[in-house]
Amino acid sequence: MQGVLRKRVAWRWGLIALTVGLTACSSQPPRLDYVPALQTLAELQQSPVDKRLSGRPLALAFGGGGVRGYVHLGVIKALDEAGVRADLVTGTSVGAMAAALYAAGLSYAQIESLINALDRGDLVDFSPQKFGFLEHQALADWVEQATGFQRIEALPIPLGITVTDLQRREPLLITSGPLGETVKMSSSVPGSFIPTLTTNSILVDGGVLNNLPVRFAKAMGAERVIAIDIYCGAQNYPATNAFGVLFASTRLQSCALTQSDQQAADILIQPNFEPENPRSLENRQAAIEAGYQATRQRLPEILQYVQGLNEPSRSTPVQSKP
Repeated sequence: MQGVLRKRVAWRWGLIALTVGLTACSSQPPRLDYVPALQTLAELQQSPVDKRLSGRPLALAFGGGGVRGYVHLGVIKALDEAGVRADLVTGTSVGAMAAALYAAGLSYAQIESLINALDRGDLVDFSPQKFGFLEHQALADWVEQATGFQRIEALPIPLGITVTDLQRREPLLITSGPLGETVKMSSSVPGSFIPTLTTNSILVDGGVLNNLPVRFAKAMGAERVIAIDIYCGAQNYPATNAFGVLFASTRLQSCALTQSDQQAADILIQPNFEPENPRSLENRQAAIEAGYQATRQRLPEILQYVQGLNEPSRSTPVQSKP
């Protein structure tokens, strides 16, 4: 009994020491050496449509969800096999990573090769300080290398990546700037990953307020949006302990905020997949297969949409938004 008590006391004092050490740390989150172009949904709706868009654009909106992001790979595989390519993409958190690779013009085979060579530790830097324990600089560097060090505005396919600004308290979209750095900002889960500072902003994970950027895709000029929601479909994580209760509660809140974007989607794909361990990559093949099968089931509807978009229309090519 005394041994158990000693272990508990040691654990508590260790936790206290870690907390005090992080609080006392004077390190600051990284400050950008440029000012990112951050747009609200309303501002984006009033801005000119990207010149790369014409006709009746089809968009993919890749949602956030941690290791469930492998589901996106299965979706891309099914769409590639069917010959369906989007004209525009948006992404949040891990969905920003999928969207970045897709917008760079990479095929499914190229993306699969890159992703399967990764280990979870390859994208995370342990950098404890008072603002967080982890940093995504390795992720930013990997994205830059995988996409040929392109800027967002120079990609073959228009791309929008969401972030959350803690100062302005709203979701924002980035459509220009360094690709890797922007994916990093969109994937910085608060409390774990170190946020990014600008002159007037504290930028964290886009999924805090917008985990499925459908309305952002339409504001960018998309006529139809296929949304891939990898987070709010299954929701069967067991709330059997304190961590599980906290996780389930946070997820419930996030998915409540996602409903308006789900409803705005023309086609909503929600694969029935939940990892056995949300911090492990062991189920990556099951995730890819879940995304592939869920998309295959919706292909008749997707192809009908694509055919409709390709048919001659009385409307002129996209020039501006109402």
